[in-house]
Amino acid sequence: MIAVTAGCIAGAVVGVQRALNGQINEHSHQSFTTSLLNFITGTTFLVILILVGVALGKNELSPLPAGPWWIYTGGVIGVIYIAFTSTIVQHLGVLTFTLFSVGGQLAASLVIDLVSPTDGVNVSAYLITGLAMTYIGVIAGGVSNLRVKKPQKQ
Repeated sequence: MIAVTAGCIAGAVVGVQRALNGQINEHSHQSFTTSLLNFITGTTFLVILILVGVALGKNELSPLPAGPWWIYTGGVIGVIYIAFTSTIVQHLGVLTFTLFSVGGQLAASLVIDLVSPTDGVNVSAYLITGLAMTYIGVIAGGVSNLRVKKPQKQ
């Protein structure tokens, strides 16, 4: 139950982050500036957390993991995602963007679990049916939200 609650809180924080990134982009008019600001503040926060953890004896510094080159592409994907998100949110709104984004995440997650499954993961007909029903709801909700006009700023 703690994991479910933590997941809900993380989802709520992501929604707030998208709205804040949209506001930053509205002022900067540069989506990659928004992404840069996001990563600078995030990196600063991580460095502070690591230093506090090391000072308190809770963490220790260790080298980056060795592995295939593609394990380090997450940062690049994150920069592009935040840059696009900050622009798209201004046009669709946070809720509609999140609906479409979740739909894309569901489809990509299914493909990943089919192509390169994690041990113990079973993609069943029930799971695919649930995913399809969820995706239909995402599309229906997203399309209906697109029809609602955003209030114009004065």
